[in-house]
Amino acid sequence: MSGFVQHGPGEFCPVMTRPGELPIEPDGTNPTPAPDWPASGDCRNCGRWGVIYETPPLDPAQADLAERFARWFGGSLAWDLGVREPYAPLHKDLFDLHARVEVVVLAGNAGAAPVTAQQCRECGGDGWPCKTLRVMAEWHKGVPGWDERWSA
Repeated sequence: MSGFVQHGPGEFCPVMTRPGELPIEPDGTNPTPAPDWPASGDCRNCGRWGVIYETPPLDPAQADLAERFARWFGGSLAWDLGVREPYAPLHKDLFDLHARVEVVVLAGNAGAAPVTAQQCRECGGDGWPCKTLRVMAEWHKGVPGWDERWSA
């Protein structure tokens, strides 16, 4: 498990924890925080005082676009498999290999808060569907439901 401690504006520390363990050693000043006030204490990673930072969930618009792509592409491949399109089995295998995973990342610019993002299990990189899947999807543009944001 992992979490983040915020030490000050733009200062975030990643902390690996065991299940059920907080990323801080509580200092007792706020043992049962209100929903709008995080627990505080000494960071288990660096020892400095901080508060627990809750990473916000994935942007709903991003999640919806990825889910629509997965349904659309999966449906396209199922249709192709039914009509014996020669590359459909390979595309299905690649689709499974390049599955999406949800990760928490620290943005590249200093001081940016950790964010939840989707990445390709195989490629990593920025966003899902990855470039590999977008190139494969170009072959299926004629299938109803295509979205130009999926272009390679």
